[in-house]
This record gives sequence, C-alpha cells and structure tokens, in this order.
Amino acid sequence: MAPTRLRALRITAIASLVIMLSALFIGVHQPSAGKLFVEPWDKLAHIIFYSALTVFTAIGFPKMRLLLLAIVILLIGVTDEAHQIFVPGRHPGFDDLAADGIGCAAVLFLLKHLRKKYNFPF
Repeated sequence: MAPTRLRALRITAIASLVIMLSALFIGVHQPSAGKLFVEPWDKLAHIIFYSALTVFTAIGFPKMRLLLLAIVILLIGVTDEAHQIFVPGRHPGFDDLAADGIGCAAVLFLLKHLRKKYNFPF
C-alpha cells in the first residue's frame, strides 16, 4: 500500500477510535444505555464494539506491540465498567469485561497471524 494511503488509513482509524471512545464514555452516563440490548445480545455488542476498537487502535498505531494493545483495550473496558458504578440504573459486570476481552483477543489472534505470515503493516 502506498505511504500516502497508509497515512490516510491511519488518520481515519484514529478519528474512528476517537468517535467510538467519545460515544462510549458519553453513552455510559445514560441510565437508559443499559437497556439498548437484551441478554445475551448485549455480550455480542460488547464483542463487536471491542473488536472494532482493537482494529482501529492497531491501524492507528501500527508499531504498538500486541501485548500493549491488549492492555490498552482491556483498560478501556475496565474504565467503561467502572464508570457504570456511578450511573443509576447501570451495573458493571465481569461478564461484560470478558466479552470485551473476547473481542480484543479475536482481533489480536488475527493480527498476529497476518503480521507473521503476510508481513501485514498493522
């Protein structure tokens, strides 16, 4: 991929990451946010959301080691759950954090394979 295209892709990924994190931390303060998805579909939403966060972070910061990437994404998940303690009608849960970790791990597994086998630039 041409350097200018890679740069544009990285900028787009970082912008997407900022938008997603803003939506996450603004949305977590809404008591009704806990009712957007019913069980067990809320776990699928966590997996998809944290998979996307992991992808955008990996593209936006391609030199970041996978272990550090995992730590960053899981810290976002911990922060997300911790914020819910202070919002009426919201309840933090280790099951949500586990779903976040599953989404992150799935992307990390794929990235490790792509980096090793195909010299993937992210």
